[in-house]
Amino acid sequence: TFGKARVKVICTRHYCGTPMDFDNAAASFKYLLDAIVKAGIIADDGPKTIEEWTVRQVKAESRKAQKMEVQIFKL
Repeated sequence: TFGKARVKVICTRHYCGTPMDFDNAAASFKYLLDAIVKAGIIADDGPKTIEEWTVRQVKAESRKAQKMEVQIFKL
């Protein structure tokens, strides 16, 4: 876990078909980040903990390859 450390979070959505508008792509990670906080991996999902947050969309090769990925880096 990262405790109360400040972190950088990169959220990547691997999609098949049409990419989402970026505001919708960012919103699609809300429950995943809430679960990461609830699990105690990071202290909070607010700006005091997450210094930088990046949302990316990457074309997947197939429907089976679709996934959501979250990378967390301690600063």
